[in-house]
Amino acid sequence: MEDPARGFELVDRLRGGDPHLSNRLESDLILAVSADDPREGFLMSVDRYRHDGTSKYFLRETARVFSENLGPDASAEAFVNLDTELQPIAFSSWIGVAARQNVEWAGRTLGAFLESDTQIPESASLTGMVANRWVAIDPSGAENWAASLPPGSLREEALKPVLMHVVAMESTESGVAAIRRWQLTPQEAENLSHHLRRVFPATDTTDTP
Repeated sequence: MEDPARGFELVDRLRGGDPHLSNRLESDLILAVSADDPREGFLMSVDRYRHDGTSKYFLRETARVFSENLGPDASAEAFVNLDTELQPIAFSSWIGVAARQNVEWAGRTLGAFLESDTQIPESASLTGMVANRWVAIDPSGAENWAASLPPGSLREEALKPVLMHVVAMESTESGVAAIRRWQLTPQEAENLSHHLRRVFPATDTTDTP
C-alpha cells in the first residue's frame, strides 16, 4: 500500500460525521496494510481493538495473515506477549495455520487454552479440525490428546474423528470398546454412543456407560 497515512487521515476526518463509514474504511486500510506488511497490519489491528473495540474478525484475520507469512514460530513469539484478552483471539487463527505444519504443536496449544478454561473463538471447529488432521497422521497420538482434554463438548468434538477412525480401521464393536476405555463422563459416553448409532444405526451400544 503506497501511503496508508493519507488513508488514516481521511478516517480521522470522517470519524465525527460518519462513524460507520470511518470504521469500515479503517478496517479496509488495516487489512490492506496487513497484506503488504503482516506484522504492521497485526499491530494496527491490536491497537484498534484495544482503543476502539473493533470486531474480533479483523484481529483474527490479521493474525492469520501474520501467521501464514511469518510462520508459526515467529508469530507465536509475538502472540505470547499479548494480554490475556487478546491471546486467545490471535491464537485461534494461529492454531488453524500451525495445524497444517505441526498438528501436535497446534493441538497442545489448543489443549492448554482449554485446560485453563479460556474462551477461544471458533473453539469447536478448531478442535474438530485439529483432531481430524492429527488422526490422519498419528491415530494413537490423536486419541491420547483428545481423551486428555477437559470433560465436555469440546472433548467430544475431538473424540468423534478418533471414534470414526477406530470403526473404519477395525469395527463398530471396537468403537464401543473405545468409548468405554476413554473414561468419559456418562453424558459424554451417551453423546458419543448416539453419534456412533447415528452413523452406524445397527451398532449395539447398550454396554457403554
